[in-house]
Amino acid sequence: MFSLLMYFALKKAMDFRSDGSPQFRYFSGEDFGVKTSSFSFLYKKRVLRGERFFLPNASYKGLVVFFHGMGAGYTAYTQEIAYFAKQGYLVYAYDHLGCMTSEGRGIGSLCEPLLIQEEFFRFIDQDDVAKGLERYAVGHSWGGYAALGACREQFGVKAVISIAGFVSAVDMVCARAKGLEKFRFFVKNAVRLGYGKIGAADITECVKQSRARVLYIQGEADQAVPLENGIKRMQAAFPRDSRVRTVLIPESGHNPYWTKEGQLYMIDLARNHHYVSRDFDNQTIVDYARLNDDDPSFMKMMSDFLENIDKPSRGE
Repeated sequence: MFSLLMYFALKKAMDFRSDGSPQFRYFSGEDFGVKTSSFSFLYKKRVLRGERFFLPNASYKGLVVFFHGMGAGYTAYTQEIAYFAKQGYLVYAYDHLGCMTSEGRGIGSLCEPLLIQEEFFRFIDQDDVAKGLERYAVGHSWGGYAALGACREQFGVKAVISIAGFVSAVDMVCARAKGLEKFRFFVKNAVRLGYGKIGAADITECVKQSRARVLYIQGEADQAVPLENGIKRMQAAFPRDSRVRTVLIPESGHNPYWTKEGQLYMIDLARNHHYVSRDFDNQTIVDYARLNDDDPSFMKMMSDFLENIDKPSRGE
């Protein structure tokens, strides 16, 4: 009974939409020189919408599915998505339930992306554009968690890049809700009750049962995902597994794909101009060249990983 009550409390806590910040500009594929085409699929009778990103007349190296983090939708990552498209991949990205262009009263739960992707992969199994292409998954934060979940064998994903993804939705709930850790047993039961075994799972178990190669990357100063629920858990689970490589970026935060200067600029916008709150300073002009300042070495690390996926690797 207590677990049932806990389930309803968790469900109510997630009854909100994730529609980004009205003060930010969200870019299109054309802004970064790539083409797009729209797609949609159904999840719990709700329409979820996304786009394919590609270079015209390209012979694709493979298919990359990009999973977005919480707070907005996939257009918060258009530059990173476009990077993979420019590297010769066909990239699929969609807004999760209750996010941006997708329907839904709320986001459902922290583990909802693992349930959504079951319907998404059924969709691309039937999508003529995607047929015959090797599949890869990339994601950040909430999306990094989803990317790890996408390594399940039935989805046919060959490799995963998880950027600051947490490995347990249960542990993430307990870490963020003060005093809830002592009720972890009931939280796990509540999540399992509402979302099944996969919702309550430690995603490292999915990785262990998979043949997919994994690159897990996290910033040393990540304030959003505890290292204990991220890279430390991955390192403990795979101390000698050559399929799994972990990389800790020194002095970097939750968005390690940005340069250090870009990360500091985002912190300044948030702290001094309230740019991610309702009290934002609408007189502030955002310098998107500074904000969307991807670290070339980080981006190359990801593309090199995919390019060399069939070569032997060593966990770090």
